[in-house]
Amino acid sequence: MNTAWFITRKIALSNQPNFSRFIIRVAVAAISLSITVMIVASSMVSGFQKEISTKIFGFWGHVRIFDYNSTMGFQDKGVSVHQSFYPSITEMPGVKHIQIYATKPGIIKTKNNIESIVVRGYGNDFDSSFIIKCMQSGKFFKACDTSQPRKILISSSTANRLDLKTDDDIIIYFIQQPPRVRKFKIAGIYKTGLEEFDKMYALCDIADIQQLNNWSADSVSGFEIFINDVSDISAMGKKINENYIGQNLVAQTLKEINPNIFDWLDLQNINEYVILILMTIVAIINMSTALLILILERTNMIGVLKAQGATNGLVRKIFIYYAAIIIITGIAIGNFVGLGICYLQSKYGFVQLPEESYYVRVAPVHFDASFILMINAGVLIISLIVLLIPSYLVAKVSPVKAIRFR
Repeated sequence: MNTAWFITRKIALSNQPNFSRFIIRVAVAAISLSITVMIVASSMVSGFQKEISTKIFGFWGHVRIFDYNSTMGFQDKGVSVHQSFYPSITEMPGVKHIQIYATKPGIIKTKNNIESIVVRGYGNDFDSSFIIKCMQSGKFFKACDTSQPRKILISSSTANRLDLKTDDDIIIYFIQQPPRVRKFKIAGIYKTGLEEFDKMYALCDIADIQQLNNWSADSVSGFEIFINDVSDISAMGKKINENYIGQNLVAQTLKEINPNIFDWLDLQNINEYVILILMTIVAIINMSTALLILILERTNMIGVLKAQGATNGLVRKIFIYYAAIIIITGIAIGNFVGLGICYLQSKYGFVQLPEESYYVRVAPVHFDASFILMINAGVLIISLIVLLIPSYLVAKVSPVKAIRFR
């Protein structure tokens, strides 16, 4: 029989003095609060990063291939679609989809307003699943629709600024020599929540861009590649560049094209780590204090055990086991509360955010089971290791003096 565990159970199940009971409750509450904050913070940071990344990659893809000498986003030089990697690159492990695109800057003119815009053309191979989810009014139209008039999708940001709605006609002046003018009918209005992209881009048939640039149907601005695992984006971008890209072309990941927004997302990890460290310190300090008080209040019991031949190691085990019970109880309560809050947030979305600043309207939640288990295991192990230090006070207790102590 494990003597230390037997004695620990007897102590835990016995009626504690009022002060000891209060200290234990405070310790359990502190650990529960720490675990709750850790789970909520990590789940929301992970959800925030995942949601923003999904929106950005859904709009642009993960890797873009374009002419090496072209300016980013406003290519005037066509690239032939007859490339060795198109569309066969989808057979490469990790690649999900490839599609063509073309972009051209212009100026929207209405009766009362003028707005700069970048018109992005898409083809038959366009993955419309993301943009369809973002449609607020009207509907998405397929490329190569020869029916008149020309159609375009604009963002709600652009529509609000220019006081436009679905089925309105707009005039776009395209910047080139000589300038060209085209009339479009608004087929639909979308909102991704990415304000920087929404206020800049509109979507149309790629054939309209090709015609404006005097390109053939075989010329595009570039290619967008979607991959299966976002964590492999850097490695995939490098591999595509080295093994698939021909002369005068370059492949860049979206993280390389828009580093600022991804650096901002990475900064959220620092906030998460600071919260985890602070909450762990709070839990350790509270448990250390609680253990010291419990040892002092059990000085008489320590003296009796030592007088009967118990070693310092045995007595230390008793208090470490007792501390483990308190920690595990706090962790269990913290998990229940933390996961409960996250579930309620994911279901009801009671935490709202300004979408123009954070790109999401509701604080998203993403459960990472492995990371939550690591938090629980980390708090338990670190706390028990740190608690070994105050447990060594047991060696300082003299049996004779302890038995006299009341």
